[in-house]
Amino acid sequence: TSLNTLRANRAAHEGDLTIPSQPVPRTFVQGAEVRLALGGDNSPILLLPVSNEELRQRPPDADGLEIEFAQYQDQRSLSKYFLQVTCSTPQLESVFLDLVENGCSRIQNGGASLVSLQDTIEEFRDLLRKPRPPVERNQIIGLFGELMFLKHATDSGIESIDFWTGPNKGRRDFLFPSAAVEIKTSEQRSGKNDVIHSRGQLDNDDADRLYLVYFRIEEDPGRGLSVGELINQVESKLSNTELFYEKLKNLGYDKTFSDSWNSIRWIVLESQPFEVIEGFPRIVPTSFAHGAPIGTSHVTYQLDLMHARAFEVPMESLMETLQA
Repeated sequence: TSLNTLRANRAAHEGDLTIPSQPVPRTFVQGAEVRLALGGDNSPILLLPVSNEELRQRPPDADGLEIEFAQYQDQRSLSKYFLQVTCSTPQLESVFLDLVENGCSRIQNGGASLVSLQDTIEEFRDLLRKPRPPVERNQIIGLFGELMFLKHATDSGIESIDFWTGPNKGRRDFLFPSAAVEIKTSEQRSGKNDVIHSRGQLDNDDADRLYLVYFRIEEDPGRGLSVGELINQVESKLSNTELFYEKLKNLGYDKTFSDSWNSIRWIVLESQPFEVIEGFPRIVPTSFAHGAPIGTSHVTYQLDLMHARAFEVPMESLMETLQA
């Protein structure tokens, strides 16, 4: 993002004003540039040029933001006045960037600085107050695994996101015309055990071919990837990013509180697809000669993939099958 660029090249953006900043593209107030800036602690700041009349008015207030009038000098030592909006709560940075986008859109449509900011704050007030919802570790791991599979798919030239059916409460995590795919992701240090949650999960009655893709991951703050970084990598290869974010939202991912999802970083120690065919260790309805015993339901069992080595297939071969 432009904020990341600004942070990475802070020194290179210290010439225009007496604060590191860069203009927001195509956003002006009476000919003066709206700017994104950085505070001394690298906190993001929005600088909105103001008129003498606006300077006499009281700036709005909002939880999580520091809003005040500020004066900076340009390269010619001329004073410039701004309505300065600082994100004072790091956890709300993604909300702040959405607020900046909304406010700048209003200004691009002819709004004045003060009124545009007031209207934007009213729209975002609930989000600025809203506490971060807790995200379970297993929920993050599950999304990480599905995104890692999507990365393999998009790197192989699959641009459509329609096949990601799990977020729409589909029976399968992924359902392609040529095959269905289930994803299992584990932090286990040894073995390949995972839980299967129903008799039908590994039954290929709805697809010509069924694959199970197993990812073994390990937390690594230094070398690992976060959910957000995987999202960016996948998004860059997709033809429909709007649908992508819709599906993420269905899984509970909220970019407003992306820090909750990005608190853990993992490396992938192992990625192994298996083709689920006759002989694969599984429990399916046909496992019982006369059908499942009467009175049994919601069957959950432990799958040991160490006993499924004969069914391993290369990831490249799986990707070729999915593109067929």
